[in-house]
Amino acid sequence: MKKLKKCLFGALAVAMAAAAVCGLAACGEPDAPDTPDPGDETVGISYQFTGHYTDSTLTGMGFDYYVLLNLMDDGTVAGSGYNNLTMDSSPYAENAGFSEKWYKGSWEDTQNEEGLDCIELKVSYDTDAVNSMTGGQLVGNFEYQLYKDSSGNIKFTLDVPFASGRQTEVTGSSSVKYETLDEFIQGNLYQFTEPEYLVVFQTAEGSEDAARLYCQDDGTALFYTATQDPATGEEKYRINSTWQWSCTGDKFTIIQSETSSIEAAVSGNSASFEYEYSLMGYEPTVYNLSCNDISALAENGGIAPPAEVTTLATFVSEDGSSTVTVYSNGTATMSAYGGMLSPEFVWEYNGSQLTFTDAENSQKVHTAVISGSSATLTYNDTLAGNTIQIVLSCDDVSALIK
Repeated sequence: MKKLKKCLFGALAVAMAAAAVCGLAACGEPDAPDTPDPGDETVGISYQFTGHYTDSTLTGMGFDYYVLLNLMDDGTVAGSGYNNLTMDSSPYAENAGFSEKWYKGSWEDTQNEEGLDCIELKVSYDTDAVNSMTGGQLVGNFEYQLYKDSSGNIKFTLDVPFASGRQTEVTGSSSVKYETLDEFIQGNLYQFTEPEYLVVFQTAEGSEDAARLYCQDDGTALFYTATQDPATGEEKYRINSTWQWSCTGDKFTIIQSETSSIEAAVSGNSASFEYEYSLMGYEPTVYNLSCNDISALAENGGIAPPAEVTTLATFVSEDGSSTVTVYSNGTATMSAYGGMLSPEFVWEYNGSQLTFTDAENSQKVHTAVISGSSATLTYNDTLAGNTIQIVLSCDDVSALIK
């Protein structure tokens, strides 16, 4: 898969209050000095903090962030971020996954109002803190009072400047683990561990877009895609999706969901299939995977073949960019914002109301307004911290309300 060099998922920036270790500190407007050149070896590091911001939704899209915050000897602050799922191990100045200037600020050793020793820390977003969706500069100013524990370690919650409302815990002390930015990158490179499997499907050697499907003995199918490290040329695989598989007779099926599956072409003991994947509306990538011997799958069987599911109705937004597809098994799926928004629902008609309940959060219920055999569905929610509303309509819902 082509490597996305910049994070595609983000939101409007919001300056948020941040919690100090021993109490809440109010956000301010610190008069932060310019960040020193990280290559200037004349300025040492007094304290170093590191953290890891990860989220299963983001990792599936290729984003996994490591945070570095240095409190320099001259009282300035310098902070960076590294997305290791770009698979880029290049030096920091040319690394597509590295944001050198995420933070700047100032700090000092002092005492609080009660006479306790602490660090007064003021942090602002720096020039590389950019709204990843709009390209606009993010603005954030935060103040902290930091306290050491008995071992000299410090923990606090730091805002992560790639999307609104994202935070992670960072830990640090006067002990410096990464003397240089390159050491920070090399210390947080992606590490691939191959999962256990019965059979693996692979793309052909030398394919521009490489992928693997690991079929496990419990019926799980793990789909991995590869990104090439520009520094080494190595193909590095990461998990993309978790599916299931079924093999009965001469039929091998990859089950992506209750309403979506892929039927492989089987010839003797070999099988192959094609899978088209599109991230957030970008040009789709087509993977062709094959396996020369699936006999172990035929012996195992995988999960029971899914029951046939049919489409009963489809709601569509006025501009055609968003849909809600309603199925005969009592479920429905939505696709909006180029696939970035894809909630699943359980639908029900009780004789007077047609409702769609979010499959993951039963408190989110959306009710369609029925008029004759047509209906309008208004979807209200938030996406990346932003309030959204999508209005969809269907000309014929008779199959749902009969």
